[in-house]
Amino acid sequence: MMEKVWKDKERHWIRNPLVIQALKREHKLEMNKFPGNPISCHPIWESFESAIHKNTNLNDVDKFQYLKSLLEGSAAETISGLALTSSYYGHAVEPLTKHFGSKQVII
Repeated sequence: MMEKVWKDKERHWIRNPLVIQALKREHKLEMNKFPGNPISCHPIWESFESAIHKNTNLNDVDKFQYLKSLLEGSAAETISGLALTSSYYGHAVEPLTKHFGSKQVII
């Protein structure tokens, strides 16, 4: 039987062993969902970047899967057409950080 751990407050399960290892190292990682509000983008992205995006123990498919699980609303729609593959992870991050992470939008 595959080990599984709670991923977040929404009670989604993670079954990927590499992600489970990363979460254990991070001591129960809990992150907020991102609905596409530019004001909340920076704190959410900084948490994601630190725990997932820059985590060298995770491959891009795992990172992409985790990213998709945190997105809601217009943020999720922005990357809804991208297949869950390692080659599309960068294609998902770029428009999200460019559009929702723009400091000009916040000002």
